[in-house]
Amino acid sequence: MRPTAPKLDKDGFPIPQGFDEAGLEDPTASRAATMRRVRWVLRMALVAGLLGYAWVHFEVGKHISNEIGLHFGQEARRLYLHNDLPRALEAADRAVRWSPKNVDLLMTRAELKYLNKDYEGSLADAKQAIILSPQDLHAHRMQRQLFHLLARHREAATAATELLAHGIEDEAELLNSRAYSRALGDFELEDAERDIEKALKLATLAGPLRQLADSATFAEARAALFEIQRVVHEQTLVLPLWQLNEYAARRTRVTMSATPPLSLYQFVAQWRTTAGVNEPLP
Repeated sequence: MRPTAPKLDKDGFPIPQGFDEAGLEDPTASRAATMRRVRWVLRMALVAGLLGYAWVHFEVGKHISNEIGLHFGQEARRLYLHNDLPRALEAADRAVRWSPKNVDLLMTRAELKYLNKDYEGSLADAKQAIILSPQDLHAHRMQRQLFHLLARHREAATAATELLAHGIEDEAELLNSRAYSRALGDFELEDAERDIEKALKLATLAGPLRQLADSATFAEARAALFEIQRVVHEQTLVLPLWQLNEYAARRTRVTMSATPPLSLYQFVAQWRTTAGVNEPLP
Protein backbone atom coordinates (compact mmCIF):
# COMPACT_ATOMS: atom_id res chain seq x y z
CA MET A 1 0.00 0.00 0.00
CA ARG A 2 1.49 3.33 -1.11
CA PRO A 3 1.72 6.09 1.51
CA THR A 4 -0.73 9.00 1.11
CA ALA A 5 0.92 12.17 -0.14
CA PRO A 6 0.69 15.15 2.26
CA LYS A 7 -1.72 17.97 1.49
CA LEU A 8 -0.19 21.11 0.00
CA ASP A 9 -1.18 24.72 0.62
CA LYS A 10 -1.74 27.28 -2.17
CA ASP A 11 1.98 27.97 -2.33
CA GLY A 12 2.82 24.30 -2.72
CA PHE A 13 4.14 23.70 0.80
CA PRO A 14 3.02 20.60 2.75
CA ILE A 15 0.35 21.21 5.42
CA PRO A 16 1.32 19.74 8.84
CA GLN A 17 -1.02 17.09 10.15
CA GLY A 18 -3.80 18.57 12.29
CA PHE A 19 -3.84 21.97 10.50
CA ASP A 20 -5.89 23.32 7.63
CA GLU A 21 -4.80 25.34 4.56
CA ALA A 22 -4.99 28.60 6.53
CA GLY A 23 -2.51 27.29 9.10
CA LEU A 24 -5.18 26.91 11.80
CA GLU A 25 -5.43 23.82 13.97
CA ASP A 26 -7.93 21.33 12.59
CA PRO A 27 -10.73 20.99 15.22
CA THR A 28 -11.43 17.42 14.18
CA ALA A 29 -7.82 16.35 14.67
CA SER A 30 -7.64 18.25 17.98
CA ARG A 31 -10.72 16.48 19.31
CA ALA A 32 -9.27 13.11 18.26
CA ALA A 33 -6.02 13.84 20.11
CA THR A 34 -7.95 14.93 23.21
CA MET A 35 -10.01 11.74 23.14
CA ARG A 36 -6.83 9.69 22.86
CA ARG A 37 -5.44 11.42 25.95
CA VAL A 38 -8.71 10.91 27.83
CA ARG A 39 -8.75 7.21 26.92
CA TRP A 40 -5.11 6.87 28.09
CA VAL A 41 -5.90 8.55 31.43
CA LEU A 42 -8.94 6.34 31.90
CA ARG A 43 -6.91 3.21 31.17
CA MET A 44 -4.24 4.26 33.69
CA ALA A 45 -6.94 5.02 36.28
CA LEU A 46 -8.48 1.59 35.68
CA VAL A 47 -5.10 -0.14 36.09
CA ALA A 48 -4.40 1.83 39.30
CA GLY A 49 -7.86 0.94 40.62
CA LEU A 50 -7.36 -2.74 39.89
CA LEU A 51 -3.94 -2.75 41.57
CA GLY A 52 -5.34 -0.95 44.62
CA TYR A 53 -8.23 -3.38 44.85
CA ALA A 54 -5.86 -6.34 44.60
CA TRP A 55 -3.59 -4.92 47.32
CA VAL A 56 -6.50 -4.22 49.70
CA HIS A 57 -7.96 -7.65 48.98
CA PHE A 58 -4.59 -9.28 49.70
CA GLU A 59 -4.07 -7.37 52.97
CA VAL A 60 -7.61 -8.08 54.19
CA GLY A 61 -7.28 -11.73 53.20
CA LYS A 62 -3.96 -12.00 55.02
CA HIS A 63 -5.49 -10.49 58.16
CA ILE A 64 -8.45 -12.85 58.05
CA SER A 65 -6.15 -15.82 57.47
CA ASN A 66 -4.03 -14.86 60.48
CA GLU A 67 -7.11 -14.47 62.69
CA ILE A 68 -8.33 -17.92 61.70
CA GLY A 69 -4.87 -19.31 62.48
CA LEU A 70 -4.93 -17.69 65.94
CA HIS A 71 -8.36 -19.21 66.57
CA PHE A 72 -7.10 -22.71 65.79
CA GLY A 73 -4.00 -22.03 67.91
CA GLN A 74 -6.16 -21.22 70.92
CA GLU A 75 -8.22 -24.32 70.21
CA ALA A 76 -5.04 -26.42 70.14
CA ARG A 77 -4.00 -25.12 73.58
CA ARG A 78 -7.50 -25.67 74.97
CA LEU A 79 -7.57 -29.27 73.73
CA TYR A 80 -4.11 -29.93 75.16
CA LEU A 81 -5.16 -28.57 78.56
CA HIS A 82 -8.07 -31.02 78.37
CA ASN A 83 -5.62 -33.90 77.76
CA ASP A 84 -6.65 -34.38 74.12
CA LEU A 85 -3.22 -34.31 72.46
CA PRO A 86 -4.26 -35.90 69.09
CA ARG A 87 -6.97 -33.31 68.45
CA ALA A 88 -4.69 -30.56 69.74
CA LEU A 89 -2.15 -31.54 67.10
CA GLU A 90 -4.84 -31.45 64.40
CA ALA A 91 -5.87 -27.95 65.50
CA ALA A 92 -2.22 -26.83 65.53
CA ASP A 93 -1.78 -28.15 61.97
CA ARG A 94 -4.80 -26.10 60.86
CA ALA A 95 -3.44 -23.04 62.68
CA VAL A 96 -0.11 -23.21 60.86
CA ARG A 97 -1.78 -23.86 57.49
CA TRP A 98 -3.84 -20.69 57.90
CA SER A 99 -0.98 -18.59 59.27
CA PRO A 100 2.33 -20.22 58.26
CA LYS A 101 4.47 -17.21 59.21
CA ASN A 102 3.17 -16.86 62.78
CA VAL A 103 6.09 -17.87 65.01
CA ASP A 104 3.94 -18.42 68.11
CA LEU A 105 1.73 -20.87 66.22
CA LEU A 106 4.76 -22.69 64.85
CA MET A 107 6.21 -23.01 68.35
CA THR A 108 2.87 -24.21 69.71
CA ARG A 109 2.87 -27.00 67.14
CA ALA A 110 6.55 -27.72 67.89
CA GLU A 111 5.70 -28.08 71.60
CA LEU A 112 2.79 -30.42 70.86
CA LYS A 113 4.92 -32.55 68.52
CA TYR A 114 7.57 -32.69 71.23
CA LEU A 115 5.00 -33.91 73.75
CA ASN A 116 3.89 -36.50 71.17
CA LYS A 117 7.57 -37.60 70.86
CA ASP A 118 7.70 -36.47 67.23
CA TYR A 119 11.13 -34.93 67.72
CA GLU A 120 11.99 -34.60 64.03
CA GLY A 121 8.73 -32.78 63.32
CA SER A 122 9.21 -30.57 66.36
CA LEU A 123 12.74 -29.72 65.24
CA ALA A 124 11.51 -28.78 61.75
CA ASP A 125 9.01 -26.33 63.26
CA ALA A 126 11.62 -24.85 65.60
CA LYS A 127 14.01 -24.33 62.66
CA GLN A 128 11.28 -22.61 60.64
CA ALA A 129 10.49 -20.38 63.62
CA ILE A 130 14.17 -19.36 63.81
CA ILE A 131 14.18 -18.52 60.08
CA LEU A 132 11.14 -16.27 60.58
CA SER A 133 12.34 -14.79 63.89
CA PRO A 134 16.12 -15.15 64.39
CA GLN A 135 15.91 -13.49 67.83
CA ASP A 136 13.38 -15.96 69.27
CA LEU A 137 15.17 -17.38 72.34
CA HIS A 138 12.62 -20.10 72.99
CA ALA A 139 13.00 -21.47 69.46
CA HIS A 140 16.80 -21.53 69.78
CA ARG A 141 16.70 -23.29 73.15
CA MET A 142 14.20 -25.84 71.92
CA GLN A 143 16.28 -26.52 68.80
CA ARG A 144 19.33 -27.35 70.94
CA GLN A 145 17.24 -29.51 73.25
CA LEU A 146 15.86 -31.47 70.28
CA PHE A 147 19.35 -31.90 68.83
CA HIS A 148 20.31 -33.58 72.11
CA LEU A 149 17.23 -35.81 72.12
CA LEU A 150 18.12 -36.91 68.60
CA ALA A 151 21.78 -37.49 69.61
CA ARG A 152 22.90 -34.73 67.22
CA HIS A 153 25.20 -33.15 69.77
CA ARG A 154 27.62 -31.60 67.28
CA GLU A 155 24.77 -29.69 65.67
CA ALA A 156 23.71 -28.44 69.10
CA ALA A 157 27.26 -27.23 69.77
CA THR A 158 27.41 -25.57 66.34
CA ALA A 159 24.10 -23.81 66.99
CA ALA A 160 25.44 -22.47 70.30
CA THR A 161 28.62 -21.27 68.57
CA GLU A 162 26.61 -19.38 65.94
CA LEU A 163 24.54 -17.69 68.64
CA LEU A 164 27.69 -16.69 70.50
CA ALA A 165 28.95 -15.01 67.32
CA HIS A 166 25.73 -12.99 66.99
CA GLY A 167 25.25 -12.23 70.69
CA ILE A 168 21.61 -13.34 70.69
CA GLU A 169 21.54 -15.17 74.04
CA ASP A 170 23.33 -14.78 77.35
CA GLU A 171 27.01 -15.63 76.82
CA ALA A 172 27.41 -17.65 80.03
CA GLU A 173 24.29 -19.71 79.20
CA LEU A 174 25.52 -20.43 75.68
CA LEU A 175 28.99 -21.40 76.86
CA ASN A 176 27.45 -23.80 79.34
CA SER A 177 25.12 -25.19 76.65
CA ARG A 178 28.01 -25.75 74.23
CA ALA A 179 30.08 -27.46 76.92
CA TYR A 180 27.10 -29.68 77.73
CA SER A 181 26.73 -30.65 74.05
CA ARG A 182 30.42 -31.50 73.77
CA ALA A 183 30.28 -33.57 76.94
CA LEU A 184 27.22 -35.53 75.75
CA GLY A 185 28.82 -36.16 72.37
CA ASP A 186 32.21 -36.95 73.92
CA PHE A 187 34.13 -34.61 71.62
CA GLU A 188 36.29 -31.49 72.11
CA LEU A 189 36.34 -32.07 75.86
CA GLU A 190 39.23 -29.68 76.50
CA ASP A 191 37.28 -26.92 74.76
CA ALA A 192 34.27 -27.85 76.91
CA GLU A 193 36.36 -27.34 80.05
CA ARG A 194 37.45 -23.91 78.82
CA ASP A 195 33.80 -23.02 78.11
CA ILE A 196 32.84 -23.95 81.67
CA GLU A 197 35.69 -21.91 83.14
CA LYS A 198 34.72 -18.86 81.10
CA ALA A 199 31.04 -19.30 81.93
CA LEU A 200 31.83 -19.40 85.65
CA LYS A 201 33.77 -16.16 85.39
CA LEU A 202 30.83 -14.52 83.64
CA ALA A 203 28.20 -15.85 86.03
CA THR A 204 26.83 -13.55 88.72
CA LEU A 205 27.48 -16.20 91.36
CA ALA A 206 31.14 -16.57 90.45
CA GLY A 207 32.30 -14.10 93.10
CA PRO A 208 30.30 -15.50 96.05
CA LEU A 209 31.15 -19.09 95.06
CA ARG A 210 34.85 -18.26 94.96
CA GLN A 211 34.48 -16.51 98.31
CA LEU A 212 32.82 -19.63 99.75
CA ALA A 213 35.57 -21.88 98.39
CA ASP A 214 38.25 -19.64 99.92
CA SER A 215 36.53 -19.27 103.29
CA ALA A 216 38.81 -19.98 106.24
CA THR A 217 36.28 -19.42 109.03
CA PHE A 218 32.64 -20.16 109.68
CA ALA A 219 31.81 -16.45 109.62
CA GLU A 220 33.31 -16.05 106.13
CA ALA A 221 31.47 -19.13 104.83
CA ARG A 222 28.22 -17.89 106.40
CA ALA A 223 28.60 -14.48 104.75
CA ALA A 224 29.28 -16.09 101.36
CA LEU A 225 26.22 -18.35 101.68
CA PHE A 226 24.02 -15.38 102.56
CA GLU A 227 25.30 -13.56 99.46
CA ILE A 228 24.58 -16.62 97.29
CA GLN A 229 21.07 -16.83 98.73
CA ARG A 230 20.49 -13.13 98.06
CA VAL A 231 21.57 -13.39 94.41
CA VAL A 232 19.52 -16.54 93.78
CA HIS A 233 16.46 -15.03 95.49
CA GLU A 234 16.69 -11.91 93.34
CA GLN A 235 17.36 -13.59 90.00
CA THR A 236 15.34 -16.80 90.10
CA LEU A 237 11.97 -15.95 88.62
CA VAL A 238 10.78 -19.47 87.82
CA LEU A 239 11.61 -22.68 89.63
CA PRO A 240 11.07 -25.86 87.56
CA LEU A 241 9.57 -28.72 89.55
CA TRP A 242 10.96 -31.62 87.56
CA GLN A 243 9.40 -34.25 89.80
CA LEU A 244 5.94 -32.91 88.92
CA ASN A 245 5.47 -33.27 85.19
CA GLU A 246 4.98 -29.93 83.38
CA TYR A 247 4.64 -27.79 86.50
CA ALA A 248 6.68 -24.91 87.89
CA ALA A 249 6.62 -22.45 90.78
CA ARG A 250 6.47 -18.83 89.62
CA ARG A 251 7.37 -15.65 91.44
CA THR A 252 4.27 -13.52 92.03
CA ARG A 253 5.94 -10.55 90.35
CA VAL A 254 6.26 -12.40 87.02
CA THR A 255 3.43 -11.78 84.56
CA MET A 256 3.41 -14.26 81.69
CA SER A 257 1.73 -14.05 78.30
CA ALA A 258 -2.05 -13.85 78.13
CA THR A 259 -1.89 -17.15 76.24
CA PRO A 260 -1.22 -20.12 78.54
CA PRO A 261 2.22 -21.59 77.71
CA LEU A 262 2.49 -25.28 76.86
CA SER A 263 6.01 -25.51 78.23
CA LEU A 264 8.01 -23.69 80.88
CA TYR A 265 9.70 -21.10 78.68
CA GLN A 266 7.19 -20.67 75.85
CA PHE A 267 6.44 -16.97 75.21
CA VAL A 268 9.32 -16.11 77.57
CA ALA A 269 9.99 -12.95 75.55
CA GLN A 270 6.52 -11.72 76.59
CA TRP A 271 7.09 -12.10 80.34
CA ARG A 272 7.05 -8.99 82.49
CA THR A 273 8.49 -8.50 85.96
CA THR A 274 7.79 -5.84 88.55
CA ALA A 275 10.23 -4.52 91.10
CA GLY A 276 10.47 -6.72 94.17
CA VAL A 277 13.90 -6.52 95.78
CA ASN A 278 12.52 -7.02 99.27
CA GLU A 279 9.65 -9.24 98.21
CA PRO A 280 9.13 -12.18 100.60
CA LEU A 281 9.50 -15.69 99.26
CA PRO A 282 6.23 -16.97 97.74
